[in-house]
Amino acid sequence: LFLLGASDNELALWTVYMGTNGLLQHSNIDFKMGWLNKWLATNQSHQVHHRPNWEDSNSNFGNTTMIWDRLFGTFRYPLETTQEVGLSLFSIPDNYWQHLKTPFQLEAFRIRRSNSHTALKRDSLESPATRTRHENVDRDRETPPPVL
Repeated sequence: LFLLGASDNELALWTVYMGTNGLLQHSNIDFKMGWLNKWLATNQSHQVHHRPNWEDSNSNFGNTTMIWDRLFGTFRYPLETTQEVGLSLFSIPDNYWQHLKTPFQLEAFRIRRSNSHTALKRDSLESPATRTRHENVDRDRETPPPVL
């Protein structure tokens, strides 16, 4: 914003807005924003990003607006208030440097998981013994990668 010519007062207002919005996004306060959820990164729209299931947690990345999420197809409208947060298949490390590796490990896990579901669909016409073998392999693939 500074490089775009914003004044000191405008930068100060933006900083206050970003700080307040960040606190509200992560406060777990049941604060309804209505139609603003479609365009701004409100507490309701951001809570979807923290849900335990993969599809929801891989959405609503916007920090201030939902424009980029809408453009790239990652926007999910919040239909209800989220009570449970966190990833059910993956634990996030406490160590800062290990925490930075997490998105890359999660993406690799997502790709492996997606490939295993495709294989299950393809092999559904095989015998029960063969299906059981594939299900065991897929179950092993469901195990999230270890945190290094």
